[in-house]
Amino acid sequence: MRSLTPGFALVAVVGLAAGTCTALGAGTSIADEQPSRMVTVRDVTARPGMVSGVLVNHSQKLLRDVRLLFHHTWLWADEFHPGEDSPGRADYYTVRNELPPGGTGEFSYRPEPPLPDRGDGRFETTVDVVGWMEVGR
Repeated sequence: MRSLTPGFALVAVVGLAAGTCTALGAGTSIADEQPSRMVTVRDVTARPGMVSGVLVNHSQKLLRDVRLLFHHTWLWADEFHPGEDSPGRADYYTVRNELPPGGTGEFSYRPEPPLPDRGDGRFETTVDVVGWMEVGR
C-alpha cells in the first residue's frame, strides 16, 4: 500500500474543506472555489413538510446539480428539561436544475421521511450549499 505524498494529501484535504471538486479528466480533480462564494441560498422558507428557497449563482459559469445540506435542528420546548430522543437530523438534496451564470433558481425540498410532528419542541431548518457541477470549462 502506498501512502500519499504530503502535497497530494494537502490538495485532497483542501478539496474536502472547500466542499466541491471539479472533474478535469479521468480520475483527476482540483479544489474549486468555496461554495459560499460561488452559490448562495436566500429567501428560505420552512413549512411543515416543505423547505423552499432561491439559489444565486455568483460565478460566470453554468452550474447544475447543486448539492444542499439541510440541518433540521430540534429545539426543545423546555430546554432545561430536554427529552432523550431528539429528532434533529441532517439531509442532503441535489437540485437537478441548471443555474445560469449570475442567475437564480428556485428549489423545493420535501424531507423524506417527513419530520415528525411533535408538541415537545420545534424544528429550525438551515440550508448550506456543499457542492455543484460546472457545465463546460
